[in-house]
Amino acid sequence: MVGRLDMTEKVWKSFSNGIGAMFKEDGTEVIVDKKGTSVVENNLKKIASGLGHKRYTTLLKNTDLSNLIYVSGKKDQAVGRLTKKELDFLTSKKVNVITLEGGHESMGKYLKDGLKLLLNK
Repeated sequence: MVGRLDMTEKVWKSFSNGIGAMFKEDGTEVIVDKKGTSVVENNLKKIASGLGHKRYTTLLKNTDLSNLIYVSGKKDQAVGRLTKKELDFLTSKKVNVITLEGGHESMGKYLKDGLKLLLNK
């Protein structure tokens, strides 16, 4: 939920330098921020880049994901919307993909419904 399989390179590279990045409302165009003033904040971004640079569509290619429910937003400004490649990967793995009209924060109100789906499987 609210994550990416193959994070946009511009984002994880910015993070690796302690520089923030996010997406415009369309969820595809990246906005690079400036380096923060907090050492902790900058280091957390660097840690996030360690996860974000991985290509999970490759790493998970031999993994059964058919019991997974993947929730994402079309206007996710925090992590961006899923690409066609990511959606095709999830579909090929028989993942139950739920795409919401909202953004990153909209996922919370669907958590209860998602848990119900998960528990009924």
